[in-house]
Amino acid sequence: MNLAQRINALRAAVEERIQRLNHSSLSTADRKALQDAHAFLLQTGEAMKRGDLQESMNLAQKADLLVAAVEKRH
Repeated sequence: MNLAQRINALRAAVEERIQRLNHSSLSTADRKALQDAHAFLLQTGEAMKRGDLQESMNLAQKADLLVAAVEKRH
């Protein structure tokens, strides 16, 4: 799997996890974390369009970490 495919797979997985968590009762801080994670995913797409795959992966990983932190609390 090349880097672009790995980024797309991570983006899709994180987006799915965000959607699942959005149906939970979350604190204000957790909702903010999910909003930030979603913003990182949008930036991931922009970085891919620019051809900056490393930046895109970094942003996807940041989103993944934010979502994982929320998941630990729920």
